[in-house]
Amino acid sequence: MQSLIFGLTGGICSGKSTASSFVAKHDIPIIDADLIAREVVVKGSSMLEAIIATFGKQYLSPEGELDRNKLGELVFNNAEQLSLLNTLMHPAINARAKQLMTANQEQGHKLQCYDAAILIETGQAEFYRPLILVYCEPELQLQRLMKRGYTQLQAEARIKTQMPLKEKLKFADLPVSTDGTLIETQQQIDNIVLALKWKVKETQ
Repeated sequence: MQSLIFGLTGGICSGKSTASSFVAKHDIPIIDADLIAREVVVKGSSMLEAIIATFGKQYLSPEGELDRNKLGELVFNNAEQLSLLNTLMHPAINARAKQLMTANQEQGHKLQCYDAAILIETGQAEFYRPLILVYCEPELQLQRLMKRGYTQLQAEARIKTQMPLKEKLKFADLPVSTDGTLIETQQQIDNIVLALKWKVKETQ
């Protein structure tokens, strides 16, 4: 039987990582696009070479690694540069994600979760249904990002590079609000996972 691979998405500081950790507690493999994005640009990789060739040697650290903070300052303040970076990286991220999904399938996992922040923006939402969207009020999203050490201007710039959560809700099958407590968030995720497990069981 083929795995049911559902999507998990949300905006920066919307609570997606927390929701992902709650999904993982149910022994469901998480394919994390953010982790893959780090993996494909390791020192000496062809993707790192492509990024440096595109954006310049100033984004390479003295150790020969990608200076993620410096590149972040560029792309999160320039929509065109961010789009260019995404265009470069997405084929490699998608290819690696597919490899992991196939491996999980071969290991007998009936449910898998693809965790990707810009799943909707990249037009991939339809491939990972049902789609869980983790969201919160914009003010709370801004507060959470500023608690990570960003100034208000920096935080607002990062939020503006993504589709507004209100817009993303239109694409969601299973919205999960993180405005409340962690326990409330976990209860929503637990209910969704139980329903998905039941759905898979019914199709066996």
